[in-house]
Amino acid sequence: MKNKKYLILLFLSLLSIDMISKYLTFLYIPKMNIFHPFYPYGGIGIFKIYKVSLSLNYVANKGIAWGFFSNYSDYIVFIRIFVVVGVVFYSIYSKILYKIPIILILTGAVGNVLDYFLYGHVIDMIHFKFGSFSYPLFNFADILITLGIVGIIFTKKEKNENRDYICRK
Repeated sequence: MKNKKYLILLFLSLLSIDMISKYLTFLYIPKMNIFHPFYPYGGIGIFKIYKVSLSLNYVANKGIAWGFFSNYSDYIVFIRIFVVVGVVFYSIYSKILYKIPIILILTGAVGNVLDYFLYGHVIDMIHFKFGSFSYPLFNFADILITLGIVGIIFTKKEKNENRDYICRK
């Protein structure tokens, strides 16, 4: 029971950070101007060191990752909701080892679903540029989803390595 309280607190804390960052972006950060040729491209510059830059720009993402399938935004919301429900059921039956990575994925997915209902799109704002390569914009929820997936991969890998070690003894 104590673990559940911590997991719920983690979920609510991370979701709050995500939703507040998106709301502040919605209010104060200008939409990205793709025709603005210089850093920070109409947004707010955070840093530029040599050929690496970070800026905050507001982009309305109606699709999935990097704006793919933006013409199908009404259908995508159902897929997102289905994913959230699937992650919830998976988390109920998963071992405690996977709970934190699953909470990260769930928080990110819920944050992006809430965006769709609040704004009609997902708000992306973090923009990295490495030399001439401009990485697609993303948000805090995307970071959480990525960290959760990486956490599950490393947990499974570590579990498999431990099993192999025990079997070899």
